[in-house]
Formats: sequence, structure tokens, C-alpha cells
Amino acid sequence: MSTQESAAKRTKVDGQEHIITHSGTFHADEALAVNLLRKLPRFASARLTRTRDAATIESGSIVVDVGATYDAANHRYDHHQRGFEEVFDADHSTKLSSAGLVWKHFGQEIIATHLQLDAAAQKEVVDLLWLKLYDDFVEAIDGIDNGISQYPSDLKPKYKSRTDLSARVGYLNPSWNDKSDNAELDARFEKASAMAGNEFFERLDYTFNAWLPARQVVVDALNKRSHPQLLVFDQYASWKDHLFELEKNLNIAPTERPIYVVYPDESGKWRVQAVPVSAESFVSRKALPEPWRGIRDQQLSELTGIPGCIFVHQSGFIGGNATQEGALRMAKDALAHTGVAFIHSAPVGGETDGHSHSHSHNHDHGHTHDIMDHPGKFNDRELPNYENRNWDERAFTVGIGGPVGSGKTALLLSLCRKLRDRYNLAVVTNDIFTREDQEFLRKHSALSPESKIRAIETGGCPHAAIREDISANLEALEQLQAEFETQLLFVESGGDNLAAAYSVELADFHVYVIDVAGGDKVPRKGGPSITQSDVLVINKIDLAEQVGADLAVMKRDADRVRDGGPTAFTSVKLDQGVDAVVDLILSARRIAGADKAGKPVTAQQ
Repeated sequence: MSTQESAAKRTKVDGQEHIITHSGTFHADEALAVNLLRKLPRFASARLTRTRDAATIESGSIVVDVGATYDAANHRYDHHQRGFEEVFDADHSTKLSSAGLVWKHFGQEIIATHLQLDAAAQKEVVDLLWLKLYDDFVEAIDGIDNGISQYPSDLKPKYKSRTDLSARVGYLNPSWNDKSDNAELDARFEKASAMAGNEFFERLDYTFNAWLPARQVVVDALNKRSHPQLLVFDQYASWKDHLFELEKNLNIAPTERPIYVVYPDESGKWRVQAVPVSAESFVSRKALPEPWRGIRDQQLSELTGIPGCIFVHQSGFIGGNATQEGALRMAKDALAHTGVAFIHSAPVGGETDGHSHSHSHNHDHGHTHDIMDHPGKFNDRELPNYENRNWDERAFTVGIGGPVGSGKTALLLSLCRKLRDRYNLAVVTNDIFTREDQEFLRKHSALSPESKIRAIETGGCPHAAIREDISANLEALEQLQAEFETQLLFVESGGDNLAAAYSVELADFHVYVIDVAGGDKVPRKGGPSITQSDVLVINKIDLAEQVGADLAVMKRDADRVRDGGPTAFTSVKLDQGVDAVVDLILSARRIAGADKAGKPVTAQQ
């Protein structure tokens, strides 16, 4: 018997289509699948049978979620059989359920029918909606029905969610002690199918009538930017839903991506909002300047020099102005702003700890692992004293530390690239038995000439060379200073633990780098490097979702253990957040009074 003959015999003589699904307890996937099929004209009046009888299943013109067969040519759409691994497309990894199978094979036709679109003439729109509805609605049903978790199984969820569609469909089944027959179960299934379909098509209507027009608003705003890092809307639109995907699809370089969005609010006034690092994140690419935060009205206008200021939120993610011109000025000034809070320096003439920077290199600190009573507080940390500091002997020095793999060397490379055209730089790297970090920086042409990058092999615990016995690093830095008359020096520690704080005799500014792969618990663990570094950098934020790290939790805990000291969230790989670290370094250098020392870059060329 041919496939065509077999399929023909599955349709009743009167021509009525026959949809088959399984009997018994029902689930969201087949409830939605049946409703979707009924939106198509040829299945709109189809007879539905819920059964597990093999002969009846064979007679159906289309079968979903039963029968142990996936054969689209013969309209068999089950996913329970051994060896089934079908996914929506190459960009998705979630195994399909019957809902996903029906959407994959009939979704474009369902969209065109429901919205009365010409599927051929408006293919781009149909395909966009087809993918969007899978991502936003159907894939979750596929994952839940196939027992696929949203996150690694070793992570403990913070709360239960039993109000999703799959759960609510499940609640419509009879409870274990209810008496019900097949007719009652079928009636309950029809109720579940209607509920699933109503919610799905409400989402499709919203996506077509609101989400899709907003996408075009964002496209138009991107195309008419007068400044690459400012995005201005003539009307408010849900821009977060589109910006990040469009940046990727349009191949917008990281340096050309918007930092601030300016738009009118419902009252006719204007807002300036910082773009987050991702659509779901609370972390901004660059928050509005710290001195503005929590200030309002005339006081804010006087502080900024911009008329019409209304407010800046205390977190710096959004601000307001009475006019578009004022909001644009706020955004442009924020882009140019390099000031920063929480940078402290000892006053000239203040008390010292007895250390002088006219020193020898025979420090006899030894190598200690002293037991600490507590990790120390940010606002009580030891600060460099610049009273007798000779910047011509050694330029303002930035110490960078962090565990192995946190991305501190990649951050150092990024800092060199961002600063080398403006400042005369040099670098000292530390490794235990190799020169790998030096080789990495030289390979990637961090500085020229490459002799500006020196390496020290510590031969032991890396923290000893940056805290207990700093003589080797001091000597290398001062040799670089004597040779190149630098304006800014970097010293990078070898990979170390949370106790690896820099000596203030070595580093004028301490950057400590962790990353999300260690989990969102790391900031609250504390340790002197976490609590007392001048800036804590939380790197690789682009991987947070994949590793199950909650950036909001990390920010909350970092703010708590650091007394509100600055924390920068970065993805060095994507060039996100690094500019904030640059701003902090340059502000601290200026406050220290080191900004006039050294030979400028132009004098070197």
C-alpha cells in the first residue's frame, strides 16, 4: 500500500478529518497541539478522539502525542519513542513535544491564517513571529513535557513555580480520589485545550500588534543615530525586547552599541535610561554618574549645569528631564563623565604608618599566612599615603589580582588597549613558574615596544610577591619607570585566593577580578580582596545565565560586604563594563595628584 493510499484510508468517507491523541491524563503539549490544529481550515471541524487503541490510532488522519511514531509526511507527531531527538532548528537544543512538532510543521500556516497574512508575500514577518512564539511560548512546554530543566540540576531553586501553563493544565485533571469516566476526562481536556489556545493566540496577537511594531521603532532609531552610543526615540517603545538581538543581527560593533536611551514618558517629559548588559539584567553598561544619583530637581540642575533636571535614580539606571534637549545633554555628559565616588586618598600632611617610598629592596616581611579576625571593611581599609611619594620614581601603580581563570589578564589587555594612545604605560606580570601572562600580552600587542611588559616568576604563593615581600615587583616597576618615564603602571598578580590584597606600598589602586563561573555566592564569602579592593570586578557576565549566576544577587552581596564600594560588572570578551574600570583608575590617579608626572605618549613618538 502506498503512502498516499494509506493516508487516504485514514480519512472518513464523508471527508471529515480525524485528530487522534491519547486518553487518560492529559498535558499541556497535546492540549495546545490540538487547539493549534483546529485553527487551520482543514482541521477546524475535525473529529477528536482520545484513545490508546492501536487500530483507532492507525485510522486517524493526524495523530499527536501517541502512537510512538514521528512521520510528518503521514501526519504522525509523537515524541515518546526511543531514539526521538528532534529539535526546532539548529539554534535550539530542547527536544520537541507534540506542541513543538505541530508548531514546527504547521506554525507558519497557523500564523498566516490567524492574522490573515499572505504567507508568501509577508514571509519575513511570518518567519519572525514563528520563531518568536516558539521561543516565548512553545519551547517551555516542550522542555517541561520532556523533563528538561531550565538550569543545571545541581543548583537549588530559590522558590517553586507551579503557576505556568503546563502546571495549570495539569490541575484540570481529576485528582486521585475523584471518580470520573472517559466522558468527564474528555470534557476536561477540551477545557484545557481551549485555555492553552486562548493564551497562545493572545500572545500571538500581542506579538504582532505591539512587539513587532516596536521592533521597527528600534530599527529606525538605530539607523538615524547621530551618536553611536545614544539611541533617541520620538515615542516610547519596548526597546529592550529588540535592541540586543538587533545589535547581534546587524553586526553592531561593541564600541558602537548604545549606552543610553532617550525617550518621552507618558507625561510629555523625557527620560534618559542606561542600557543594561542584557534584556533581563539589572546591571547597566554604564550607569548615570554617581554624583548625580539620588539628587532631584533644582539641586540636580545646579550640580550638572543642565536646566530642567527632574531626578536621577539612586542606582543610576534612569533619570529625567523636562525637555528632550535636557535629557540629551544629560546622556552626553554622562558619556563623557569620568568622575567617581568612593575613591579615597590620605590627605597631604596626614598621619603615616611610618613607611617611606624612598626605600631599599631588602624588605624582611617574610611569607606569612596570618589568621584574620575578619576580612576588613572597605571604608576602613589601609590607604596609600602620598606625602613623600615621588611619581618620577614610580608612576601611579594599579594592582590587578584575582583567581586563575577569572579573566584578569584579558582585562589588563583591554585596559592597555583603551589607555595606551592617551597614556605612557608599562606592565609587570607575575606567574609562579612561567611567563605565560607576559607572553599573552606580548602576543596580542598590548604595548609597544614589547619590552614595556616585564615578567616575574614568583616561585611560590603569588600573594607573597604583592604583599609580604614586594621588592621584586618594586624593582621591576622602577626599572620600567627609569627607562620609559611612564605615566601609569600596572602590576598583575599570579592567580590567587580571596585573601590576596595588595600592599599599599606597591599598588596605589587595587583591582580585584572574580567571575560568574564560581557562582553568585562568591561576593558574600568576603575576604580582604573582595572587601578592601578599590574596585571589585565581576567578569564574564555574558555567561551568567548559562552557569546559573544571579547578577542581582552578586550586586546586592557585593554592595553589602564592601560598604557600598564600587563594583564593576564586565564582559571583557564583549567589551562591556571595562570603561567603568578605566574611569575609576583615572579618577583615582587624578585625586592622588599623579596626573602631571611622566612623559606623555606624544613625546615618545
